[in-house]
Amino acid sequence: MSQVNSCCSCTCSDNGNRGLSSAGGGWKGLGVTPICRCGDVAMIRTARTTRNAGKKFWGCPNFKRGNQESVGCNYFKWSGEDDIDQRDGVILSQNREICSLEKSIKLYEKWVKCLIGVVGVVVVLNIILVSVLLKSP
Repeated sequence: MSQVNSCCSCTCSDNGNRGLSSAGGGWKGLGVTPICRCGDVAMIRTARTTRNAGKKFWGCPNFKRGNQESVGCNYFKWSGEDDIDQRDGVILSQNREICSLEKSIKLYEKWVKCLIGVVGVVVVLNIILVSVLLKSP
């Protein structure tokens, strides 16, 4: 889900579960990491403000990435919020579907290449057979 990333760019795992939380920081009961508006998997961060010191939140991984121009999409969601953003779940399922379809396409491309090779061999064998038959008395 995605810029949205796909399997072609090696951002989802082999089983197509892009965005699954492996560090236990997922949403209640879902076990998924939210997707920011950039299409990237959000990162769990810790607030440093006096009002919210130590409170965990999800944020865009591109936020303030070393230079002033890169601020990302400013995605923000407190960790453990009850109001789960359905958009994130939809993006996650669409990314899984995209990965699955890309894998199917790669498999079908291999089969097509194989079949083209087989057809080529059969055509060559037929030409040889016809030429042999035409030369015989």
